[in-house]
This record gives sequence, C-alpha cells and structure tokens, in this order.
Amino acid sequence: MYFADCSFQWTKDGLTILPPAADPDCHGELRVTFTPTSYYAAERDTGQGADFDARIHRIEIRDANHPDGTTGWKILSPRDKPVAEAYLDANHRDEMWDQAFAETEEWWFGAADEHARRAA
Repeated sequence: MYFADCSFQWTKDGLTILPPAADPDCHGELRVTFTPTSYYAAERDTGQGADFDARIHRIEIRDANHPDGTTGWKILSPRDKPVAEAYLDANHRDEMWDQAFAETEEWWFGAADEHARRAA
C-alpha cells in the first residue's frame, strides 16, 4: 500500500489533484493498493536483478482537513481514477512502484523472507 499527500477539489467535471503546496486548505491523501501479478527472481548467471509485474488495484482519497472531522477513505470512480494515476505518475512514480515491488516480493511465495535469508 502506498500513501501520497495531495491537494484536491471535486468539480462538476470531476476530480482535480495537485501537489499538497498548491492548496493547503484542500489537503488530502491518496491510498494506492496493488495486486501483484508476477515476480521474477534474480538470475545469478546473467546478473539480472529481481523484477516484478503488478497493477494498481484501487486508489482511494480522503480529505485530511474536512470540517466535520471525518477522515474516511473514498474509492475513486472509474472516471476519477485516471486523474489520480496521472498525478501519481507525475509526482510519485519511483517511490510508488518501489513500494509495489517490495509488496510483490513479499507476497510472491515469501520471496522477501527467502531473499533476507540468502543475504544473511
């Protein structure tokens, strides 16, 4: 799961997401859940490092400054999800996919534990 701070607004045209400094009064947070699809172990004979495939399963948003104090997560609609994906790709791509890799490695047959044992 990956978390990213943002500023956002709901308009009649849908969701607008900007970096947090753009509008401190509309501070929010995105929560990204991944689905691992493949994990490829490192290949010692070729020197190829481990790799993975994963997809974004769900993106949720919450208003951290909501006046009534609610901080519940809202699943983004199919119309708004591409807006969030574009924001994440432009501002958080490397960190987000590093997290997806770590989760895929951990999920895929306990690969993270096996990797840790080999490194020890």
